[in-house]
Amino acid sequence: MKSKKIFSTVNVWLSISICINLYLLSLPLTSILGYEYSAVNGIIQSFISGIFFLHFNGSSKNILGAVKKTAVYSLLNFVLIFFLGVMSTVFFQGCPFDVTAFFYFLIPPVSILLGVSIAVLVSNRSKLLSYLFFIVVWLLLLASAILEFYFYSQIYFFNPIIGYFPGTIYDEDMQITSQFVLYRTFYLLFSFTFLVLVVKIKSVKFNNLIHLIKISFILFLLIFEFLKPELNMATSSARLKSVLSKQFTTEHFEIFADPTVSKDDLNYLSLLHEYYYTDLVENINVQPSRKIASFIFKDSFQKREFFGAGNANVAKPWMSQIFLNREQVESSLKHEIVHIFAAEFGWSIFEVAKYFNPAVIEGFAMAFEDEYAGHSVDYMAKLARTNGYDFKISDLFSGLNFYTVTSSISYIYAGSFIKYLKDFFGVEKIKKLYSDGNFEQIFDTEIIEIQEAYYDNLDSLEYEFPSAESHYFFGRPSIFTKYCVRYTANQIKGAWSDYSAGAYESALEKFTRIFENTSNHSSLRGMILSLGKLERYFEASEIIENNFVNFKGTAYEYDLKLTLAVYSIRLNDLDKAKILLKEIIDNPPTDEYFFAAYRWFKLISWKADFINNFVNGSEFDKYLILSEMYKQENDLLLLPSVVSLSKFLDESVKNLLNNLNEILVPQTAYESKAIYELSEYLKNKYYYKESLHYLQKAKIFANDSELNKKYLESEKVLNWLIAHYISGWSWKK
Repeated sequence: MKSKKIFSTVNVWLSISICINLYLLSLPLTSILGYEYSAVNGIIQSFISGIFFLHFNGSSKNILGAVKKTAVYSLLNFVLIFFLGVMSTVFFQGCPFDVTAFFYFLIPPVSILLGVSIAVLVSNRSKLLSYLFFIVVWLLLLASAILEFYFYSQIYFFNPIIGYFPGTIYDEDMQITSQFVLYRTFYLLFSFTFLVLVVKIKSVKFNNLIHLIKISFILFLLIFEFLKPELNMATSSARLKSVLSKQFTTEHFEIFADPTVSKDDLNYLSLLHEYYYTDLVENINVQPSRKIASFIFKDSFQKREFFGAGNANVAKPWMSQIFLNREQVESSLKHEIVHIFAAEFGWSIFEVAKYFNPAVIEGFAMAFEDEYAGHSVDYMAKLARTNGYDFKISDLFSGLNFYTVTSSISYIYAGSFIKYLKDFFGVEKIKKLYSDGNFEQIFDTEIIEIQEAYYDNLDSLEYEFPSAESHYFFGRPSIFTKYCVRYTANQIKGAWSDYSAGAYESALEKFTRIFENTSNHSSLRGMILSLGKLERYFEASEIIENNFVNFKGTAYEYDLKLTLAVYSIRLNDLDKAKILLKEIIDNPPTDEYFFAAYRWFKLISWKADFINNFVNGSEFDKYLILSEMYKQENDLLLLPSVVSLSKFLDESVKNLLNNLNEILVPQTAYESKAIYELSEYLKNKYYYKESLHYLQKAKIFANDSELNKKYLESEKVLNWLIAHYISGWSWKK
């Protein structure tokens, strides 16, 4: 009877484990034997194994018997869940295995040992107290990650039970690092040694030593976790400041940058920080109570290593800290500073929107930033709505629906809606929404009613945009809908590494294999570019044409079309190239695509020998050819291409300006935008007065509200930079 009871109890827990995992297999990311599946099972299996021990310890004659039985059933659970993951990955998801499958052998086994160790640590004569203490200690260990997230300058973490969290889900590739292996090895040896010692001492009944062993276990665990920053397994503010060792102090900021960032650049960035600060004080009607620490990384790789999110710029409002990649400062700085301002009326110890509502948190920042890819949030929301990329506002602001669609759509609609509330109800109302979260009480109506008024207002806005623009910005899949996302990202990373190293044959082979399994655009692009480097243009063109229909109406259509046009030029099929380029010029997804297509079209139409010299020449040859063509034609639409090559070649600004004719007055919106590109380039080279001069010329033909708004904001920034260029900021080497 007793054995049946034991079997029944264990069977219940095994059934719970299987049921939870069957549910996980129905969800994105956890439906594949990889990192997410392993991390969640680190939690599940650790807890259940601890429960197993406490159950068997109450019915076994000695601790060794309880440990053996726990080992058997924990192994059974581990194997069953492993095969469930294999079945789902191979037969239901159709994903090949890759390195992320090894997370299952690095996370759950160690978590199981640790779960059993915690159960042994808290076990005593009272069965009820043993279970209670186990749950408390286990939860504290699990929640220790929250302490790291809260107190350290990072969003990644190593945790004894979960194993590892990379920071955000938006960095798709996932690697098993040496630090992670070392971390798990420590806990493997630590837990195993503890169990062996306890079993040995219990068997010879040296009970007085048991307490010493248990105290030592706790002390070693605490010391190891405390030393993680020194072991490169956590990033304290002190450690991060030692890495980003260039410091610049302003009135409201402490800026820490990578040593490769120049003094002039840091001075420019500091002025930009203070400009946005002043602007936000005026618009949000609040001032942060603390100085803001701004950490600027050299690139996404450095940021991912030390902070945890390579591609996402982040703010920690409760720490008054922001974290950005250098190349994204101009596009993200204001957004992140808004998060710090919002902390002044934020909720909870994290100082964010009530109930951590992501649509309110990001919508508030987007509303005051009011910029996405060079356009206002209203423009982008109207673009999305007009072209069928719609999302109900009432759904967006409910639960975690913010993350269920492409991030661009979520951010844009949330920002546009909060901006509408600000414009019609005032800034104090949306600040109240941020801190209180009760929409109906604050606005005295339900969100669905205001949603309809918002749509009416959005529909009334008069914007003109190319139809291609919507596909470019919104025709991308969410990470939750991508095929075998971790496998694909890891494989593509390896292929691009070969490509960057000049191993084009190897890269081509890898890209081809990935594309056959996933139909991923990045792998298709890699195939095409690798073939181009190998001068197999005809083969590359055939591949584009055979797969073009699969990417029509997506963000990737225009890249394929432009590449096919360039390869057609290589194959001397100029008529075909002209048709493709004209399609892009007539319906460009972005200004960049327009100028690139126009450049090639102009080269084809100009002098016969120029196109051949341009195609086969070095980057410097291309710069000279375009500069000569620009001089002879006085064609402003070539200006962005000349500026781009000058930037690539690190040509001096004076040489660039000397090579240009006197800039003519723009006659079209695109000519105006071309001059604006020159103005922005000069601003980034710290030629603020010259930048303002050309901006004034661009403003002559600002024929719509969007363009005019963009130019006015740039003018405000430049005037600020000019007025404050010689400043009292202190420089610290």
